[in-house]
Amino acid sequence: DNNVILNNTCLGCSIKCKTCSSIEDNKCSSCRYPYVLDQGGECLRKCGNNSFIDSNNNCKNCHSDCKSCYG
Repeated sequence: DNNVILNNTCLGCSIKCKTCSSIEDNKCSSCRYPYVLDQGGECLRKCGNNSFIDSNNNCKNCHSDCKSCYG
């Protein structure tokens, strides 16, 4: 569902969000393809440095001992 209820009003999520908790861009719970969900709740085209995409299409941080990693 791409809607959220705020103050008894049904509003659309950010266009990048598949589901959300607010209409703000950084309040996504899941993302529409081809976006991935970062740890701050924002849908991005790809994960940032030192992170990878897990099986749920979410960005996760690499272990601190690793220079880079993958899922």
